[in-house]
Amino acid sequence: MFHCTDIDQRLATLWRRGVPGALIGHHPGVSCVAPDDIGGGRLAAMRLLALGHRDLLHLTVADEHQWAVDCAAGLTAALAEHGGQSLAPVILRGGGSVLGGYRLMRDAWHQGHRPTGIFCATDEMAVGALGTLADLSVAVPEQVSVLGFDGLVDLYPGLASVAQDIPAIAHEAVALALGAIERDAIRHVVVPVKIIEGATLGPAPRKR
Repeated sequence: MFHCTDIDQRLATLWRRGVPGALIGHHPGVSCVAPDDIGGGRLAAMRLLALGHRDLLHLTVADEHQWAVDCAAGLTAALAEHGGQSLAPVILRGGGSVLGGYRLMRDAWHQGHRPTGIFCATDEMAVGALGTLADLSVAVPEQVSVLGFDGLVDLYPGLASVAQDIPAIAHEAVALALGAIERDAIRHVVVPVKIIEGATLGPAPRKR
C-alpha cells in the first residue's frame, strides 16, 4: 500500500481478513519501507547552506503527510544546528502540485518574502515555483535557487532535486511483501536519498 488515507482502518481490515501486506511509508506494527525523508530535509539544508543561502523558503503540502512532516523536520533541525533561530526558514503550505507551487510562490512574493533559496516538498511544487519566478522576471539561479524533492528531474530541464531511490524502494517493498506472506518479523526499512545537482541551484547572490 502507498499513500493511503485512513491507514489505521485499512490495516485493521486487512489483518482481520488475514491478508499480509507491506507499506510504502511509515507506520507502526507493519513492515514498511520509505525514503529517508528526514535525511532529505537535512541534505537540502546543508546543500543550500554550503552555497551561502541564509534567507530560505520551504514550500510544502497543507496535509500532515508523514513524508512532508519528516522532510520539514529534517530541514529545520539542520538549519537550527548551524544558525539557531537566525536560519529558521519561512514555511508556507498549500497544494503539492505544479499549480500549488505556483500559487504558494506567487503569494510569498506578494507578501514581501525575498528568499535566495527555496526548497520544495515535491518536484511538482518546484516546477510551479519556477513558473512564478519566470513570470516575475526573477533569474534562476542568479537571484533565487530552487531545489525540489523526489528526483523527477525530467519534469523540468535542469531541475535540482533531492532524489528518492525508487528502484531500491520498489525492491524492498516486494521483499517485505514476500516476507509478510511468510510471516517474517516486522521490518522498517529506510532508503537513503541523494541530491541531483541542476541548473536551478547555485550560489547565493552577494548582498549589496
